[in-house]
Amino acid sequence: MLSQQLISHDMRHYWSKKIIQLKDGKVVREYPSVTSVKEYGFCRDMVSRCLSGKYKQYKGFQWVLKSDARKEKQFRAKKVAMSVTYKKEYSTWVGIRRRCRDHKLVEYPRYGGRGIIVCDRWKSSFLNFLNDMGVAPSEKHSIDRIDNNGNYEPSNCRWATFNEQCNNRRTSKFLEYNGVRKTMVQWADEYNIHRSTVHTRLRLGWTIEKVLTTPIKLKIKRDGEANGSRLN
Repeated sequence: MLSQQLISHDMRHYWSKKIIQLKDGKVVREYPSVTSVKEYGFCRDMVSRCLSGKYKQYKGFQWVLKSDARKEKQFRAKKVAMSVTYKKEYSTWVGIRRRCRDHKLVEYPRYGGRGIIVCDRWKSSFLNFLNDMGVAPSEKHSIDRIDNNGNYEPSNCRWATFNEQCNNRRTSKFLEYNGVRKTMVQWADEYNIHRSTVHTRLRLGWTIEKVLTTPIKLKIKRDGEANGSRLN
């Protein structure tokens, strides 16, 4: 379970701000946080909607945000600490946003250029991303979209290994053998054959049965010992 310091996106957005209550343009009261308005009988969600611009007034008052220098400094320090503690997850979050919106990035045509976007919940909140995805199981795992034509969003993303992602690419080559359909990578792993060997045999026109069942030949050194190199 993630640390309790992972707060909601709305709370994070207002954490480093003061809430100012106005009446006819004059300051009525300042609040240290959006949650503190509840102590004076106001609904936090309604105040938040005014702060986001959805509503102009609530209970006859205007509500605006004002920066708090001390809290801004604390917030920046907390953000840096999070990026260090969850370095892999943070770099992943930065990466998916860049590949979807940075036109200068080499990967952009395969992501943003195809209409792939990062959902609103993740777009401006690393904490939301971390809460939804959790910590990567290992350094070998990276983010993977289940539907390669879908967006980066909680229902379409998972942590996956390189092999799992190879089997989920748009360019994955599927082969059917004995009524079972798998990717070329999956068949190679199951029969303990190097992927390049499978690829070469298919390119030579071999049947899938011959590709998978033909034993791997070993090169023989001059002294008669096998060196373990694989041949087709």
